[in-house]
Amino acid sequence: MKTSPRYYIPLLFIGMISMVIGIWVGLVRMGWQWSVPHEGLVMLHGPLMVGGFLGTVIGMERAVASKQVWGFLAPLFSALAALLYLVFPGKESLAVIFLTLSSLFMVLIFLYMLKRHIDAATVVMAIGAAVWLLGNLAWLGGYSIPQVVLWWAGFLIVTIVGERLELTRFLNIAKNQYRLLYSMLVLLAVGLVFSLFNLDLAMRITGLANLALSIWLLRNDIARRALKKPGLTRFLSLALLTGYFWLGLSGIMGMYF
Repeated sequence: MKTSPRYYIPLLFIGMISMVIGIWVGLVRMGWQWSVPHEGLVMLHGPLMVGGFLGTVIGMERAVASKQVWGFLAPLFSALAALLYLVFPGKESLAVIFLTLSSLFMVLIFLYMLKRHIDAATVVMAIGAAVWLLGNLAWLGGYSIPQVVLWWAGFLIVTIVGERLELTRFLNIAKNQYRLLYSMLVLLAVGLVFSLFNLDLAMRITGLANLALSIWLLRNDIARRALKKPGLTRFLSLALLTGYFWLGLSGIMGMYF
């Protein structure tokens, strides 16, 4: 079923606003003396960036790929959650429900896609969506943001790994490298589970997994081979490799601190 831009241009706009405000309040949390629309936003950097921005954008991307109008419920609910955070302070509990529904429909989109065609990359991205859903359910169940933020980060990391995995089919990568990658994802999952009852140990386990994943991506991602190409391709490759560097650095910091 064809979809029209009218479905996703307003959602994209809300996603971009969430990104700007999310970065803004993140800088305020770091000590920048800037005013914010309302004080409650200072504690909502994570939900705005992961849910309001990336949840909306990734959900929209998956909805367009699925070619199903109902798939737009995923970015719609995340955009509605962002609006509640930005415009209606005090409605955080309803926003959490909307984010949970958004992640649920994200999982359903991937299940629909897997029903049509099963491949490793889509399975990994589906797991990433499930990680986001479980993290939101934990938050809805009363766990604190420091406990569920690892699940939110896991959603983004696993999703990106899945997207990059899709491109490795153009490369001659040994099968043992794929087995190594899947073992790193299992280690990350173990760390996420530990976050619910032992956050200190969870930070160290996920830190190790993130460091290992960054090394794997730096070594095997097609971005390293695309650095020699000019223009936008080179820019995107540099951006990805820089992201992998920060992923590895965050892993080291997680293990150390």
